Amino acid sequence: MIPHRGRPLAIATAAVLFPPLIFPMAAGLLHNTASFPRWWRPLDVSLAFVLAALVLVILDIAQGKVSRQAEAVTYRASRILTHGVFAMLVAFFLFEIELSGATV
Repeated sequence: MIPHRGRPLAIATAAVLFPPLIFPMAAGLLHNTASFPRWWRPLDVSLAFVLAALVLVILDIAQGKVSRQAEAVTYRASRILTHGVFAMLVAFFLFEIELSGATV
């Protein structure tokens, strides 16, 4: 279990996770990416760097303090998610799924 001081850090990491998800979605949905503000790209990279640093700190704090059950659950979840993404990619190529709004 993560020590008491690690809980606010975990919550902060979860909060920092969501804004970087907006950047690629917005870039994919908007047609004119040249109209983005100049601060868009540096903010995206900065948030990704902060997120990576927070994850490394949490890994260091939690090292050796995680139960076997939690390890097993997270391992299964990561395997399911990885295989799910791969399955969607295979389906995309096999069935030639057309993405709405895609201009290729």
